[in-house]
Amino acid sequence: MTTVLPLVEPAGWLERRSGRPAWRWTPTLAAVPALLLPGASLLLGGTSAVGAAWTWLVSTAALAVPALAVRPVALRPVPIRTGKAFGLTAVGGLLVPAAVGGAIAAAFGTGLLTEYEPPRLSREQAVGVWTDGDGGTLRLESDGTATARDVEHEGSAPDRVGTCSGTGTGTYTEGDSP
Repeated sequence: MTTVLPLVEPAGWLERRSGRPAWRWTPTLAAVPALLLPGASLLLGGTSAVGAAWTWLVSTAALAVPALAVRPVALRPVPIRTGKAFGLTAVGGLLVPAAVGGAIAAAFGTGLLTEYEPPRLSREQAVGVWTDGDGGTLRLESDGTATARDVEHEGSAPDRVGTCSGTGTGTYTEGDSP
C-alpha cells in the first residue's frame, strides 16, 4: 500500500504533462523502487545477475499491476473510501504473485521445467581422456589405471597452486552423491 499508491499520482501527473496514458508511465515508475531488493541482494553477493534481473521484473510487476488496478478509483475527483482503494490494491498485489506461482507450478507439473540434477557417470562413461582446459590431461582406463599430465590443482593454501603429473589406480563406486 505504501509503495503502490504513491505510484498513482506521479503517473497521473506524467499523463497530464506528456499526453501519454498513465498505463505507460506506471511500470516505469514501479521499476525504480523495485530495484531496491535485487540491487541490495546483488551488491551483498546473495544472488546472481540473472536472479537479480528476474527478481526486479517480478517486483516491478508486483507494484505496477496493483497501481494500475487502483488508479481509476484513486484518481476520482470525488472522495473515495480508503477501503475500496486498499481492497483493489490488495487484490492486485495478491494476483501477481499467485499468477507467477501458478505458472511456475504448472511448468514443473507438466515437465516443462525440471529440477536440476547433476550428471552421474557410469564406469564406461568415465573411461577416456579428460582435460582441465589449460593443457592438462587425465586418462582413465577401464582397468582402473589413471595417468595425469600437467593437471592444475590447488594445494592447502591459495599460494600453493601448481600442476600434477603421475600414474595411479582407482576404483569406481556408485553412490548417492554426485
